[in-house]
Amino acid sequence: MKRKLLSVITAVAVTATLLAGCGKTEAVGTEQAPAAETAETADTAEVADTAEASGAEQEAAADEFEGEGLNEVKVVNIGFLSSSTTAQISAAKNYVDDALKAYGYDVAYTEFVTGPPAIEALTAGDIDFAYIGNLPVYTGVSNGSKIKAIYKPPVTENGMYGIVVPGETDIKETADLAGKNIAVVAGTAAHAYLELLLGTAGLSLDDITLVNVAPADVATVVSNGDADAAVLWEPVVTKVAAAVGGSVILRSKGITEDQWFIAAREEFLEKNPLVAAIFVSGAIQADQFAIDNPEEAKKIIAENTGDTVETWSSLDNLQKVEEFTQADYDTADQVKAFLEKNDLLQGDIDGREIMVNKYWKKAAELLK
Repeated sequence: MKRKLLSVITAVAVTATLLAGCGKTEAVGTEQAPAAETAETADTAEVADTAEASGAEQEAAADEFEGEGLNEVKVVNIGFLSSSTTAQISAAKNYVDDALKAYGYDVAYTEFVTGPPAIEALTAGDIDFAYIGNLPVYTGVSNGSKIKAIYKPPVTENGMYGIVVPGETDIKETADLAGKNIAVVAGTAAHAYLELLLGTAGLSLDDITLVNVAPADVATVVSNGDADAAVLWEPVVTKVAAAVGGSVILRSKGITEDQWFIAAREEFLEKNPLVAAIFVSGAIQADQFAIDNPEEAKKIIAENTGDTVETWSSLDNLQKVEEFTQADYDTADQVKAFLEKNDLLQGDIDGREIMVNKYWKKAAELLK
């Protein structure tokens, strides 16, 4: 994404269906129309009512996204992490740029190394959207940031988090992490995953020693023995494993719902709802390209980042996601518990309030 970056920031750091009672009344002592005629009349009236209601709903939806005074922003500022497949493909194939420019919007990009500084920039209004992991989003909301998650890109089949171990190690399973020095980028989603992973073996963060490092330093601390293992996310986890001559074990599949978001400021969404949907429409196209063309996608990203194609092997089995579900809300509850347990929860977080499906639904309409 070199040709599109404005700057690189380096820093360390988530109906009620109203069932109307169809009461049945029966007229007594009055003249009634024949049953067939009554049914036909009722059906006709129901169709008319349905059509009228549908038209009203469509009009309301159009007003919600395209009402007067909305979508007046000129330049859309997008923050991303280089580990975001969606961001990399969107830029290389111009999906997001073309989608926004077709409506007259210009685009500017800022790269971040980890999520926490991206959330700071999003909260401050320096960027309007961010491709980002879940923990920084949840932490930001807990700290008072007005942020929504509006789209969830595809996830890798085996889980996006894992443990890197060197070539010679006695760590084979989760229980073997007890008493070990584990490198982690504090404040990232991998940090939360580590605690969940330890919990599957009856362990906690108190049973290990955390070594807080920057992503660029993880391979060094594992290679020189300052850390016995490291917990990271794709593609960094694969890249570091190759650098230390090790392997990736204990992946996150089955332990937590992988979450990677496109997040946005509430204020921006309120003023520019159609812009958000247009942006997501470009992201959807980028993700579909990666799902349909994994080999080409890996080559594109490797060229952009300077990584090997093998580093991006997680693209081989991307799992398409269409909307936020109960599993995502459960993951938000897991993260909330992590933050609370580690005295990091400043305010309440509710996944059902943070994750919003309407923008990707509108984006899907725009792509029809």
